[in-house]
Amino acid sequence: MAVYYPAMAVNLVMRFDESLLTGALLKPDSAESLAKAKTSFLGAGTSAKPSALDGTKDRLSHILSIIPKQGSLELPGYRQAGKFSLSFAWRDLPIDPRAIRALGVEIYIGTVSALNFARGMRGEKDNGQLASYIVQNAQNLMLAGIADNHTVTFNDRGSEVKIDGRDLRSIFIDGKIAPETVKQVKVDQPINKVVQDILNRAPQGANINVNIDPNDWPNGVVPSPADPRLVSRISLGANGQKPGHMPVKGSSVTLNFWDIITNFCLLVGAVPYFRGYDLWIRPARSLFDQAKAEGPNRNPTPFKDGLKRAIPLAGGKSEDIAFRRMVYGSNISSLNFERKLAGASKVPTVKCVSVDPSQPGEDKLIEGEWPKADKAKVTNVSPSGNESGQEILRIPVPGITDKSRLEQIAEQIYEEIGRGELGGSCSSKDLASLGGDNEDADIVRLRPGDAVEFLVDATGVRGLPPVVSQLNNTAAQSTQEAAKELTEILGGQRYSDLANVLVGTARGTIQNLQSVFRVANVKYSWAAESGIGVDFDFQNYIEARYDTNPTINQITNNLLNAGLKLKERAEAERKNPSRAASQKRGG
Repeated sequence: MAVYYPAMAVNLVMRFDESLLTGALLKPDSAESLAKAKTSFLGAGTSAKPSALDGTKDRLSHILSIIPKQGSLELPGYRQAGKFSLSFAWRDLPIDPRAIRALGVEIYIGTVSALNFARGMRGEKDNGQLASYIVQNAQNLMLAGIADNHTVTFNDRGSEVKIDGRDLRSIFIDGKIAPETVKQVKVDQPINKVVQDILNRAPQGANINVNIDPNDWPNGVVPSPADPRLVSRISLGANGQKPGHMPVKGSSVTLNFWDIITNFCLLVGAVPYFRGYDLWIRPARSLFDQAKAEGPNRNPTPFKDGLKRAIPLAGGKSEDIAFRRMVYGSNISSLNFERKLAGASKVPTVKCVSVDPSQPGEDKLIEGEWPKADKAKVTNVSPSGNESGQEILRIPVPGITDKSRLEQIAEQIYEEIGRGELGGSCSSKDLASLGGDNEDADIVRLRPGDAVEFLVDATGVRGLPPVVSQLNNTAAQSTQEAAKELTEILGGQRYSDLANVLVGTARGTIQNLQSVFRVANVKYSWAAESGIGVDFDFQNYIEARYDTNPTINQITNNLLNAGLKLKERAEAERKNPSRAASQKRGG
């Protein structure tokens, strides 16, 4: 395991209560002083901040940079807000909660170089801060949000300040929107423009940029949630040519801005997510499929500078990888797998259904499903193997008349919720996946939706000296020899298939076993005395059951079997030519 120098820093954007002002209002800071403060606290490369976290209105808003005693961050899926909890010593933040009106938070996590860490220990500073202080840039910005609770506790164990809150999505989850406001949104434009229009109508949505990558979309065309070619006649407005708005049900008590944003993104098969202060909108597959990452400018990898990582192999060769590999025995503290064998949480197929009133008869019903219908999707099977079934999650999507768009929506839903059939959890104190180090601690950049492959390091077993023992003798056997011996132990040839499965699973030689998963939830924990730990949950990413193509071994075996049958037939014809001739006439 490499040596890491982890760091965590928090910027608090504090808004003090207006009642503290006495006499005339204070003049706001000058533009020069505000620009200087932003550069010193946020770094020159950080994008513009939303107005809710910009402490520039007057002298009642201030930014304070501080290192917490303890902290934790939890990053869930895209429809929920990320959560954080921070603890500070009272001497580091001696501010009475009664004086605070609102509190914004920026949390930075990363590593510092060994040189800067040593300089910081000697008291050397850069730009007024210790050299060991984490660089506050967009790459290290893990979460930006709003505090929900500010608590100060005094007891016999000491004095402590605790701050809990959620990320920027909480602003739009808490902000309610009236259906009349939604009707004013122009939906006949690209999805990024639609979302920007919605954000501009939110009370605290100013200065939030909506970003897209046109290369993510077919032919570089960003879709619209109300493309006239894709929606039904009932959604095209009075003139029947151009949609004015999409139908919205609900009241201002139940509707919120984030639900509207995610629902409009759903109509184009995309997901919205925050990266720092910027809101990104990407199709589901382009977000989750990191195996096809191409470089820093086109679908970057999670590694340093967005490039692929070279992993050394035996014989002086190397392999370039585009997504993380976690290895038990190397950079995993604990690993847990769980397979759900029954229950409603399994989602093998998502089918989106719509109705086109303008079509006659059975053509009115339009369906789009994911995975496609030509895949093997039998998921429920009895222990005896005599009965099997298929579960389908049907979701109505009114107003869409294009089958391909319904398939994109079904794919987005399928990827967002995960199959839920196979999953687990992982814990690591190693801040980099296979091949990384302190200079490229990619695990601290882990996000929901990222792809992770799990492997087992078996070099420890293979490197044992050849001591005479049953364990080492078994380990030294080939897979075929071990399966043959286990077959005899189990009771004979009738158990050969069971023996092959047991030996193949134990040695990791079954190629179709799933090893790549999608991260579902990430939690970071920080303590000043122990550093950073990472825990995350994962779900199905690639389902081996859907790989119906025959493997090379299967093709080879089929060819060999066919060759043996032809050889046997030729031998039979040679021994009994008259019978062979009669069979040919009969055939």
